[in-house]
Amino acid sequence: MIPDKLLSKMIKNDQTVFRYCDDDGNIINEFPTNPNGSMYNLAAVCNSTGNVMAMMPHPERTENGDVIFSSMKDYIEHGCQKTSHTLSFDRPHYEIKEFQPGGDSIEWIIDMIITDNEAATVHNALIHLGFHVEISRQTHWDIGVSGNKNDILKKIDTSGELYNSNKEFISKITEKENTASFLVRQKEDMISRAKLESLTERFEIVGISELKRGVIWNVTVKRGNFETVLKDILDTHILFNPLSHECYRIN
Repeated sequence: MIPDKLLSKMIKNDQTVFRYCDDDGNIINEFPTNPNGSMYNLAAVCNSTGNVMAMMPHPERTENGDVIFSSMKDYIEHGCQKTSHTLSFDRPHYEIKEFQPGGDSIEWIIDMIITDNEAATVHNALIHLGFHVEISRQTHWDIGVSGNKNDILKKIDTSGELYNSNKEFISKITEKENTASFLVRQKEDMISRAKLESLTERFEIVGISELKRGVIWNVTVKRGNFETVLKDILDTHILFNPLSHECYRIN
């Protein structure tokens, strides 16, 4: 939050560099035009001298984004006049592969007992974009074991490392009419690495060969062509970021 007095001063000093607007340049303080509810639809601000800018969006990911940084450099070095540039960004479509579970691995699907606020947030975002869907989320653990599987899994379960039994429980993948499930995994899976280290070193559990964590997004389509709606939702990149995630279709 920015105090009203400070915001007024920044506006007067021309420090409100970029604001969220629609395709016609209209400032609309509603989602999705204002994606994060920022005050005054602010997307970027600068200091009073104009040589330091802080911004939320990523113009370097857009076709015309570099001009923002080059114009700042020119302005500082040569005192060039201010110019206006339009940003554009077309989200690329990524083909989703079918999920192939490991032959010797064990899958744990974790459901929540309490309200899943993250799933509710994603659901509301998609509703605002005009999708008639229901969204639920599950945690997916892929556990590679060698040796006595039942004994190893019991020790993992007892450790409490992979789920909190006060809030979560082992379940199964959601099977529901007009529902597709997508497994999203971090390319750099630091959580799994930390959990594997804890299980093998702290709890001294022998026989865990591999551990992978992911999130399952269950999408129930309530209106429209099933596959078309799923494609359009995936293309929003709300469920996953192609730069940092891998996404697979389960069903």
